[in-house]
Amino acid sequence: VHHIIRVLSSSSYYVSVAQLSEEGGMDDDKVELAINGGIFDGDLIPDRVIKHVRIKEFGKLHGWRVVRIATAQEIQDKGLGSEMLRMIIEEAGDNGLDWVGSSFMGDPKVLRFWIKNGFIPVHVSPKRNEKLGDFPVVVVKPISEKAKKIVSIAATVLKEKLLNTLHDVYFNMNPEIARLLINGTTAHKEIDINPIYLDKILAFVKGTSPYESSADGIHMLVLKYFWDSKRKWSIMPDEEDFLIAKVIQGKPWGNVSAVLSSSRSQVTEGIYTSVAEMLNRYYVLTIDSPL
Repeated sequence: VHHIIRVLSSSSYYVSVAQLSEEGGMDDDKVELAINGGIFDGDLIPDRVIKHVRIKEFGKLHGWRVVRIATAQEIQDKGLGSEMLRMIIEEAGDNGLDWVGSSFMGDPKVLRFWIKNGFIPVHVSPKRNEKLGDFPVVVVKPISEKAKKIVSIAATVLKEKLLNTLHDVYFNMNPEIARLLINGTTAHKEIDINPIYLDKILAFVKGTSPYESSADGIHMLVLKYFWDSKRKWSIMPDEEDFLIAKVIQGKPWGNVSAVLSSSRSQVTEGIYTSVAEMLNRYYVLTIDSPL
């Protein structure tokens, strides 16, 4: 595996450093090994895309994986890491590479950094790292048109996987991580809600139906919200976390409170407020609307 070092320096010392690994350009035998579950050294990002998105062509593309990137502690949070990434992406494009990516443990601050810099989540390990306690994440910044098409498909597949299996495979995922991953892609899908579900949701908003009786309708409304990448509005981040933990992951009320360090009343109020806003935004239905 060929590694490259890139540095960002001032007149007197290095301020940021990045270690890059050349990946991709896999031969047919290695691609087949990957698609059939084989294990090998190197090509971490192509391997994950081939195995989990089932697109062999990605293995033929060439890219750089950012193994690690660091900025001197005393000058962090000044945009130097982002500038380093911008330079790396520009150089990769000049060299005819198809993508730049990275893989890391799912930490909210780290994930926000990569998404802010235009990297798209394409894979989350279905297995938690037992030693570090987080789910490993893969993000990619596509450069070539081929890479853009494949990354768009991979992002859609990941979003669908998360929204379909957060109650199962990713039940123990931090809801904030889940939110960042779901919102980190522009993948869009129209979700239609039938009148029966809408009436159940309205009854919940009016206080004539408990959450448990309206949960199926609320679930559909929450799916509609998170799949809607065309909306120009959003509910509050903490409310999104409540919805993911309770409605999508299906955690008990007490578990939601504990995981998100919020009281039961904060959780119930946040879910009520967000459901009422979504119902009004999408269907112009309010507490004063007739059942």
